[in-house]
Amino acid sequence: MAKKYTIKKYSSGVDRLKMLPIVFGPRNIVSCGLSFEALVTTKARQITEEYDGGEWGIYTVTPNEDLSIFLPIYALDPSKTYKVNSPDNYFQGEMTGFALGSALSLIALSHLSFQVETQEEQDLVGDLHHRLRDFILSYDNDISTFNDFNPKDVALTRKDVNLIIALID
Repeated sequence: MAKKYTIKKYSSGVDRLKMLPIVFGPRNIVSCGLSFEALVTTKARQITEEYDGGEWGIYTVTPNEDLSIFLPIYALDPSKTYKVNSPDNYFQGEMTGFALGSALSLIALSHLSFQVETQEEQDLVGDLHHRLRDFILSYDNDISTFNDFNPKDVALTRKDVNLIIALID
C-alpha cells in the first residue's frame, strides 16, 4: 500500500532558500515566503518562553495524490517538549516540537492570508492553510520520508492533533 504523504526535511540556510520558491512560487517569495517565516518565529516567541531563536527543522509535506503541492511546516526540536501559553485563546499545554511547529505553521498561514494583497496570493495562502489543516487532522503516521531523518521526528499522536486544534481555535 502506498504511503499517503511524503515528508521531506530541508536543512537550514541554502536549502531553506530553495524550499521557499517551491512552496510559495518564485513570484511570492518576499510577499509570502519570508513573511510566513517571520510570522512563525514571532508567534513562537509569544506563546512559549522556551523559544529564544535558533534552528528550525523545515519540512515540506506532499500528498502523494498531488505531487505538485508542498505544504510548509517549521518545527522545533522534536526531542523536546515545549510549554505553550497562548494569550489569544488562553490555551495552556505541552507540545512536541513537531506538533508546535505544525500549529505555528497553520497560525502563520492564517495570519498571512489577511496580509497579502493580490488575489493570487490570497488563493495560494488560503489553499496552503486548508491543505495543511486537512493533513494534520487526517494524520495517521502513514508517511514516506526522505533525507535520512527519523520518521519519529515527524510523528503526531491523536493527543498532538487535539492540542493543535485547541491552540489554533
